Amino acid sequence: MTKTFTANGNWGTLVCDVATGNVVEYQRGGDWEKPGDGYDDITRLDSAEWLETYPQGDISAGHDILDFGSWDKAGLYVGPEMDWRFNLWLDRESDTDSEWRIVPRLGDKAKAAYAEWLKENAGKDGHERRVG
Repeated sequence: MTKTFTANGNWGTLVCDVATGNVVEYQRGGDWEKPGDGYDDITRLDSAEWLETYPQGDISAGHDILDFGSWDKAGLYVGPEMDWRFNLWLDRESDTDSEWRIVPRLGDKAKAAYAEWLKENAGKDGHERRVG
């Protein structure tokens, strides 16, 4: 049996294969969506990048779709939403982002890879920020 994870967003939920990131099921967010709307064009999420970024994280716990890079039907890659990740990674007292979701710790390799970006964006909204 294939081990899967879910990525949730405004347009619904993608169920993906952990090993490949391939979308195995798209659960639409509501009846108002038509073919071509939402996440119809996404064929694969970048599970390898997520696992490298969060080496202690549990990918099968379900995460926001913005935390994944993705490929569309034409093979175009779009990386994770960095502004969203920035707010997820910083300004938190613990690993709990909300009452319902645990935020995985950022791995050392990811901290090094994003160090310059984090430094450039820290404090832009007037808040002192720290990497958790």
